[in-house]
Amino acid sequence: MVVLSSDQAHSLIRSIVDRGNFSTGGHFVDSYNVDLMCISRKDLQCIGVIGMLLFSAGGCSMKLSHPTSPTSSLRRNLASSEQRERLIREHVTSDDADKRREGVHLLGSSPYKKYVSSADLLAQLAKDDPDVIVRLTAVKMLARFPQYRELLATYEETARDSDARVRLETVQQFATLRHNHQSVSILLRLLRDDTDVAVRAGAAAELGYHADAQCLEALLVGLTAEEFHVSYRSRESLQRLTGQDFAYDVEAWRSWIAQQDNIFLRRKRRS
Repeated sequence: MVVLSSDQAHSLIRSIVDRGNFSTGGHFVDSYNVDLMCISRKDLQCIGVIGMLLFSAGGCSMKLSHPTSPTSSLRRNLASSEQRERLIREHVTSDDADKRREGVHLLGSSPYKKYVSSADLLAQLAKDDPDVIVRLTAVKMLARFPQYRELLATYEETARDSDARVRLETVQQFATLRHNHQSVSILLRLLRDDTDVAVRAGAAAELGYHADAQCLEALLVGLTAEEFHVSYRSRESLQRLTGQDFAYDVEAWRSWIAQQDNIFLRRKRRS
């Protein structure tokens, strides 16, 4: 006879019964209150056979132990449009900023991004949420709705956010609006007036994708900025728009521009 301690026998039986991480087998020993102080070799073999029979016969359902994130768990629950609306609204209206951020990610994720109501909620959060990370995350997710009718209007507001991080995220998302010339006026204002260096530099970089005389003039002014990051991005954008490089010599730039009939026509031909 093989004599085992209670702990040893308990561990052995659990290793057999829990081999497949059974939803019911995990409580096998506790449920049957087995006295484990002393178990014979034959009894152990029987327990092993019983465990394998349970596994092969499907007597216990198998529960896979894969770690899941709260977001993936929530996605599985969004089986219907009604559930989707209810659960997402619970998240985005929560007092917990982390839950609101999770809701924002869900709103911007497929397949929910096809809903106009999702874009409306994201726009509201981008403008009004009290948490800065929620606002900038909403700004980022909203860029996944390029056809949203209020996209530019929303970004115009978030470009005036009190926190520079939200303004910078807005500038970075203007890449989705390069086809919309109305975004130029917002970028020009940011380059001229914003108090944050990174925001102004980002605006200077984005203006390099807009063939506009106002952009050229603003970028020439940007060349003289005290902050190197701003002047460098202004120079890069001038290079992109003109195909030329006169470094930080504003007069040389102006002289060359004055001699050109149509800078942007030449640019189109090159591209």
